[in-house]
Amino acid sequence: AKSEHPEQAWELVRALTRTDVQAQISELGANIPSRVSQEAIDAFLTYMPPENNQAFIQGLSESPQTEGPLWAGSWPEYDAIMGPAVSAVLTGQTTVEEFGNSICDEANLAFEE
Repeated sequence: AKSEHPEQAWELVRALTRTDVQAQISELGANIPSRVSQEAIDAFLTYMPPENNQAFIQGLSESPQTEGPLWAGSWPEYDAIMGPAVSAVLTGQTTVEEFGNSICDEANLAFEE
């Protein structure tokens, strides 16, 4: 909104949301198209069998919203706890049972209450 070059910024947004560009992105499997035109939806549905993607289109038409995480905490702290714990299981230093018995209490330290 406070771009030094608002005309160029608007042109970029328009270019990135053109139907043909959205079709290219959909073909990569990288994104659900941001356009709701039938042409964009058809392009999205044709890069894989339609039954694989139709649920996304229906979900967007019924409740188009984005949700943030349902928790507040520190990702770096969580990663610092979870990473070594998972690695210990994978390397045999910790059993799955030991991991399961302790990981929730340990990981909860990264979340705000």
